[in-house]
Amino acid sequence: MYNIAVVPNFRWLSSYRRILRLLNTLIYGPLSTFNAQSLRDNLAIIMLEHDLPATNEAVKMISWQNYDGNLSKDRSMENLKVTAFLSNKGGSPMSKLTFLNASTTRRSNCLKHFYVDLFNTNLQDYGAPLVFNNQLIDIMSYSLDSYSTFIIVGITKYADWIRQHLGDGHHRNSSMM
Repeated sequence: MYNIAVVPNFRWLSSYRRILRLLNTLIYGPLSTFNAQSLRDNLAIIMLEHDLPATNEAVKMISWQNYDGNLSKDRSMENLKVTAFLSNKGGSPMSKLTFLNASTTRRSNCLKHFYVDLFNTNLQDYGAPLVFNNQLIDIMSYSLDSYSTFIIVGITKYADWIRQHLGDGHHRNSSMM
């Protein structure tokens, strides 16, 4: 039995093809092309990067429960750090990213500008992509409820860090195309 990892694409509407098989995970990507040289414009593929060991202390999974005390309303989320995205129910360490600053915005404001795939997002396992002009620019990491505030994580300004620490497709076990 395989886990299925899908590279986010604009509005999740295009066809997919299998691009890689890692361990017990089949990875599918949109039929549009990926270019490692333009990583800033194609950051969706980094969620499949597999160069860091699972025990790396800087890499943790996002699978916060709805009633997680760390995200209660009486605590400040101003300095919240998000260290991964698109985790799955099995807790696979494949979905790694970096330490990122999280910001809070109104869901309604965000939905005016970005597509958020809420339908395919497990309510206790966030990771819906925010896509603009076919570029993955943010990840939804936590929502207080279905319609109000939720946290998004901007990733485009971290491309250099990602390239340096996670790789650009030339490392062992790399899933970058």
